[in-house]
Amino acid sequence: MARRGATAQNLDQNPDSATAPVAPKPKRKMYKLKIASTRDDKGPVFIGVNGKTYQIQRDVEVSVPEEVVEVLKNSVMTVWEKQEEPNGQLTTIKRDVNRFPHMAMPVNQD
Repeated sequence: MARRGATAQNLDQNPDSATAPVAPKPKRKMYKLKIASTRDDKGPVFIGVNGKTYQIQRDVEVSVPEEVVEVLKNSVMTVWEKQEEPNGQLTTIKRDVNRFPHMAMPVNQD
């Protein structure tokens, strides 16, 4: 039985208290990532995932967790392009492209 006014920290230090074993954290899947520079954008890329932020320099290979790669995969922008039809008429088409051109490869974790 806990003493009146005891804090959680005090209870954890009590050798008689029953504690559940703490499961080890699962290893995070890591990736080697390289974000390419573009003609219009050569600055670093800022990515936020669950309250954690990353500043990634372009054209430099870095190691990042899987969730950062997922953010990059999901960051798309729409570009509009003119296309000539067989009858010679110009039409505008919509195409979704990666906002940040990148390459990512899983890192082997033994």
